[in-house]
Amino acid sequence: MNPAGPNRRVRPAVLILAIVCLLLGACAVESPTVVPTPTPTATETATDYHAFSPPKEIGPGFLAGMSLDGSAAYVADTDDAFPQPGCEGQPESVLFRLPLSGGARELLGDGKTPLKGNLVRGQDGRIALVDLCEGFFQGLAVGKESPDGHLTEVKEVMLPRREGEGPPAPFSFSWTPDGSSLLAAINDPDGPDGGPSRLVSINPDTGAITELFTGEGGSGVFQFAQLEGGAYVVASNRVVTFRDGEGRITSSFPGNGFEVFPDFKHVVVYGETVGVATEGSEVVEILVPVKPDHEISSASVSPDGKAAAFNRYALQTSDVEIGMVTVEDSKRSPVVAGTSYGSAMFSGDGRALGFNEFASGPDFSVRVLLVQLGG
Repeated sequence: MNPAGPNRRVRPAVLILAIVCLLLGACAVESPTVVPTPTPTATETATDYHAFSPPKEIGPGFLAGMSLDGSAAYVADTDDAFPQPGCEGQPESVLFRLPLSGGARELLGDGKTPLKGNLVRGQDGRIALVDLCEGFFQGLAVGKESPDGHLTEVKEVMLPRREGEGPPAPFSFSWTPDGSSLLAAINDPDGPDGGPSRLVSINPDTGAITELFTGEGGSGVFQFAQLEGGAYVVASNRVVTFRDGEGRITSSFPGNGFEVFPDFKHVVVYGETVGVATEGSEVVEILVPVKPDHEISSASVSPDGKAAAFNRYALQTSDVEIGMVTVEDSKRSPVVAGTSYGSAMFSGDGRALGFNEFASGPDFSVRVLLVQLGG
């Protein structure tokens, strides 16, 4: 293994992925990933989500997640051990474990078969890896995750495909609240003018697909998840909807996407604003109001469900900012501002916030920055 240094030149396919990250906030686990809420001990103190250390670089690579115990980050980057051509004919990015304290990163897997893709976390240490190329689904694997960020028992899941049907939408994957099944959307390959999307459940052991109901056509379904009470959540065509078991819309909110809270009862809805919607509700409680000529590209919920970090970008310039808002009081604080930041993610213990910074030419390097949260 030859870990890339902070000034390693990024290959063309990786650069394209960086552009997708900036525009969609999608290189983090953009599907509605949920993190089990840690059980606090009597000696733990509450985190002050409005106290930040200066950002510190901890290593190179695309941030793909955080370990459950808060000791490491998952990053994706090319590695000389796997020079085989993949996406767009370039060597594919594989997953590493990067200690938040700094130091050498560790190639995940057995060293023979690369692990790659977006990490989608379920219950009891079970995870899915959704491989994609240029935003399109390439493959699915499931495995186990240790609290300190090691992935084991990873096996490929083969999905059947109907004739003339496209693959699942890569960012639509999520786990059901009980962790027994995966959920995903299968969009019409002729979109945005194609037919309705199929919303399905997937047996993670066999790959068998069961259709639940159909969703919108047009640009198709971007995200799909289920809440504890059984309601489904769908993001499609700049609208987030709650659905019953038959797929009927029970409430609808404007938004580009959503993130599920650890309790599976609430979601953060983001678009022009950031707000919280509760299963069964018909309104969103606004936490971050509209800022003219800006939109929110991503939002991440803290492990204790008390705060959300969000990325907001200017529509007319290249300005990007990362902000923090606490749910109980809607208090907002700026974290960083610049021109090239990726989606922010909380560490598994809720004590830090990680995000990418994308450098301009000539090297186009991708760095992971970490901000410690006070308390």
